[in-house]
Formats: sequence, structure tokens, C-alpha cells
Amino acid sequence: MKQLMRMIPFVGILLLVAFILTGCAALYSYQKYGPERSIGLITPGKSTLSEVIKGYGGPDAVFQSGEDEIYVFKNREGRCFLGIYSDVKMNDLVIVTRQGLVKELYETTKGEGITIIGGFMVPIFSVGNAH
Repeated sequence: MKQLMRMIPFVGILLLVAFILTGCAALYSYQKYGPERSIGLITPGKSTLSEVIKGYGGPDAVFQSGEDEIYVFKNREGRCFLGIYSDVKMNDLVIVTRQGLVKELYETTKGEGITIIGGFMVPIFSVGNAH
């Protein structure tokens, strides 16, 4: 029993070093990039492209399809708890406009990831290069 009690501090220090080396040494880490998920602020047929850009900033991508212009706003969200649990969610807000007026809008899920007791395997991605 005494030998077990002497090992507890050693095991604690070993776990602490392992968590520090995972790259997620903080107790809790949260990151969010992109516009808020507030689709209700945009009304198809009434909202203008100017209002969308004022509310969401510049789009991450713009496409042309016939007379329609398609604007994509990327949203990335992730959190990590001591390297024990981490998750990431990727969503895009897609807005279709015609002649400066919002025609349609969609929120699409691009992907999700979860890691439990991941150690060195926590999901890491570069938001600037995420697609």
C-alpha cells in the first residue's frame, strides 16, 4: 500500500507531461471562425447582398452559375479538454443571389470529428486551408 502511495505523484507528473506534449495543454480550449449561425437574419426575396456582406463580412468563395451568384461563408468550430476529449465541426453558409437580391440560402454540414483519449492524435486542422 505504501509503495502504491509513493507512485501516485510520479503517475500524476507523467500524465501532466503527456497532456502537455499533446498540444492541448490548456484545461479548455475553444476556437470559432466564420459568421454566426443566424440564418434567420437573412430573408430570401428581401435581403440584399450588401446587407449580407455587412452582417457576415466578405465571403470565403464566390461562384457564378448563369445569372446567379453563389457566396460561401465557412464556419469552423472546435474545442479541446486536456487532450482527453476534442471535437471539430465544419459548416458552410451558402447564399444564392440574383441581381443583388438574396434568392436562396442553405447551411451545409461539411464534416465533424471527435477524439476521446487521443493523446497525440487530437484532430488538428488549419482553418485557413480547411475546405
